[in-house]
Amino acid sequence: MPKPDHSTAPNHVRIGRIVGAFGIKGQLKVDPLSDFPERFERGRTVFLGEQAVTIEDCVWHKGRPVLKLSGIETRTAAEALQWGYIDASAAETPRLGDDEFFTRDLLDLDVFAEDGQRLGKVDDVLTTPAHDVLQVGALLIPVVKAFVLSVDLPQRRITVRLLPGQAESESEAPDR
Repeated sequence: MPKPDHSTAPNHVRIGRIVGAFGIKGQLKVDPLSDFPERFERGRTVFLGEQAVTIEDCVWHKGRPVLKLSGIETRTAAEALQWGYIDASAAETPRLGDDEFFTRDLLDLDVFAEDGQRLGKVDDVLTTPAHDVLQVGALLIPVVKAFVLSVDLPQRRITVRLLPGQAESESEAPDR
């Protein structure tokens, strides 16, 4: 499966991926790519590419927002948007807690083991039901306090604790 395009307009942040139509009146099933459900509230302006649209309604169904967006009135119109992305204005960035980070800020940071060994750069941040996971080459590191010891955005550095033998066994894994 190809890696999804994470690029957005410079003044936008990606908040969801349209996974299908819902019903017959143009509603969209969306996989949220944001930990902030308020980004999907009625009345907010979001973007489909560069086109600004308004969220007319949002209901949550099976953990996903189902959105009714202005200008999308039919199932056919909704189906045409499948696999596209929904962005929000970067100016509407929610406040984060002390140990919270935006995924975009973690990408390409240098990752070091607690003994100082450089492991590589963050290639991706994978979302799983339990917690996010840093992908650093072949290494997969759960984003939990037991493994991610520190994140220093100004120094562009993450320090992690690996399980004994994890770095060696991952580097010896065959290419897939």
